[in-house]
Amino acid sequence: MQTAYLPPDPPTGHGPHLYALQIFAFYRKLDFDHPPGRKAVVEAMIGHVLAEAWSAHTSGSERAEGCPAG
Repeated sequence: MQTAYLPPDPPTGHGPHLYALQIFAFYRKLDFDHPPGRKAVVEAMIGHVLAEAWSAHTSGSERAEGCPAG
């Protein structure tokens, strides 16, 4: 798992790409001794999720079919 955010970056001229994000809010900070893998993050989340939301958008030269504007 990476420790830095990398924004969506579809290949030039490849058309639109649909991105889906799942966002979580926690009751407390999740602490790790080292950068965790996905399994460790999911296990640490259990019992500490305050809220969650989904977001979907397209990135690229054209909007993906079925994806709302904005």
